[in-house]
Amino acid sequence: MLRKNMFAKNVAAMFILILSSSWMVLGDIMNMAHKKTEKNQEKLKKKCKENDKIEKMVQLKPKGMGLYRVSTSKQKKGTSPDIQKQWAVRRAEELDVDLRDELSIFDGISGVIFLKKYEKEIIQNITEKGVKYIFIHDWDRFTRKLTPGSQALDKIIALGCSVVTPSEIINGSSNLFMPHVQMAFSQYQRDSIVNNGRSGQISRLKEGKYPFRFLPIGIKRDENKKIYFDHSFDVLIQYIYNTYYQTKTDFVTIASTCNKQYDKLLEKPLSASQVKGILTNPIYIGFVLSEGVRYGKDGSSTIPNPRLIAVTNDIFDNVQKKIKENTKNRNKYETPLKDVLSEPIETYGFDVVLNNLDDMIIIRCRKCKKIDLYHLGGDVVGGHFLPKYKCNSCNHQFRFPSVTQLKNLRSVDPRRCPRCGSADDFTVTRSVLSDYFHVTCNKCKYEWLAPVTDGKFKKLFDQQQDVEKN
Repeated sequence: MLRKNMFAKNVAAMFILILSSSWMVLGDIMNMAHKKTEKNQEKLKKKCKENDKIEKMVQLKPKGMGLYRVSTSKQKKGTSPDIQKQWAVRRAEELDVDLRDELSIFDGISGVIFLKKYEKEIIQNITEKGVKYIFIHDWDRFTRKLTPGSQALDKIIALGCSVVTPSEIINGSSNLFMPHVQMAFSQYQRDSIVNNGRSGQISRLKEGKYPFRFLPIGIKRDENKKIYFDHSFDVLIQYIYNTYYQTKTDFVTIASTCNKQYDKLLEKPLSASQVKGILTNPIYIGFVLSEGVRYGKDGSSTIPNPRLIAVTNDIFDNVQKKIKENTKNRNKYETPLKDVLSEPIETYGFDVVLNNLDDMIIIRCRKCKKIDLYHLGGDVVGGHFLPKYKCNSCNHQFRFPSVTQLKNLRSVDPRRCPRCGSADDFTVTRSVLSDYFHVTCNKCKYEWLAPVTDGKFKKLFDQQQDVEKN
């Protein structure tokens, strides 16, 4: 018994010893972990302080934005995106600019429409994010049109933002003559490309081919890619022409009826604008129309291509007369918008009046003259947003102002200096580029280029030439 008790006591003592030593080891481990945690926290605090310093230093730097663009999706895979970005990053470092924001359009967009789509976004970055520098590798990345490009540049500079290019930094004190020359050269390059493509289009039109993307309804291509009229569409085309000519049915009603009666023939439902397109397209009498020129058999402007004829010349001509008569009757009792708004435009400017049309005049349906209209959004035409409406009474859809009205209103607007805003007080001379005038504001001596097709500047140029001769 004594031996058993002794053995039990020894085992208990050993167990207590082992347990106490384990607790001591565990305590040491806990102390070491705690010390490491404290050291890590101190390191983190130091790093946070360093990051805060770096952040404050960055915040003190002026903000910059890189503007990168490629014209096609194929160029996205090339070297152009990397070249543009690398240059902007290197130049920003040299100028000590914080280049965080960028506008990268690498899916492919033409320089002609780039500013129409993204100018507002660029301006928002300047006004809301405080961007002070915009980095542009080449002017053709910014625009391929002189007029919208120069106007956008004026807006950017007026907001206190500088434009950085490989050759210069452009700000409010810069002379913009050379940037305008470079934009004009970009437009010239673009026009040359278009003209080369145009000559290719003409050669294909003479061969009886259709060098455009979307074929008119009922027109097909054969194995040689030459076009012909598919006579299975005879019933549809004849119905549209005969119904419009012989009755008072409008485009909307004709489209609705065709979608019900000929739904198996049509891939997609017809719209009212498509019906008008069918009625006015000379392809159905044997001529493809391109930029106001007709191309018939072997490119002839007088001999039709027999493979395309779907209606007779008589019915086509009669339909054109009826469309013109209906348009005249619709506008007969309307005061021209140009006469109503000429005085406000001369006083406040074209853009101001265009953006406030709803407050200046009552917009009515062009067909039934009622004012119960539903807003359908709109389209961008010539760089301007034109609202689109639908009449709740007759379902007629229209843009207001129309493209024709927009051109007429534009003609009333006086030319103004982009810097000081003075109107029609300029010296206009020939520039080194034959397609442009060199314009100088007589008030602030600001200089820019204007296309010779601008009627206002051409009139001023002719007047000044007559004075010099006399």
